[in-house]
Amino acid sequence: VPGLFNYKLHTVAKHFNIDIPNRHRAMGDCEITHNIWMEISKLLRERNACTLKEIIEIEKMGNYKPSGFTRK
Repeated sequence: VPGLFNYKLHTVAKHFNIDIPNRHRAMGDCEITHNIWMEISKLLRERNACTLKEIIEIEKMGNYKPSGFTRK
């Protein structure tokens, strides 16, 4: 997710429009992290990236558009 101001949990969660209840509590942070991962996984599947090599290639190409990886 390039282009974010920082990569703190709440910043990335806001980028994906994920609610942030119970911040700084173990279960709350775990749920936020899970939801972020689900969003990133969905974006990678849309780009048919199944291996680390394919993910790195997407990053090198800057192939983040049309949806999801850049700010809306």
